[in-house]
Amino acid sequence: MDLGIQGRMNQLPVQNKNQQNAVQLIQQGHNEAIKEAVSKAEEMQRQKSAILKEQIDRYIHRVLNDASLLNRDLRYSINRETNEVIIKVVDKSTDKVIKEIPPESLRRLQARLKEQLGLLIDKNI
Repeated sequence: MDLGIQGRMNQLPVQNKNQQNAVQLIQQGHNEAIKEAVSKAEEMQRQKSAILKEQIDRYIHRVLNDASLLNRDLRYSINRETNEVIIKVVDKSTDKVIKEIPPESLRRLQARLKEQLGLLIDKNI
């Protein structure tokens, strides 16, 4: 009788090993599929970024060309404090700023609100 029980007990680990091997194969296939999907998604993102950059470049050139037809110049700068792009529409003949986006008053207001928010947070801590 002992031999019969021993024989059955020896078979259980074999079945478990087969199941473990099957699970490992499934997991490996799953991991490879995930890696492949991530790789494809990253490649698609790179392609979209390249296409978007080309579209933006074409649009900027068209806008600059249209502005020059109207005797206007567009000047771009980046506000270091807020990391915002500032666009100025300038009359070419007088070098006078016609329009500023966002307006200077709005940028000052934004800076004051940011300062006040910092004071409020500092007081609560």
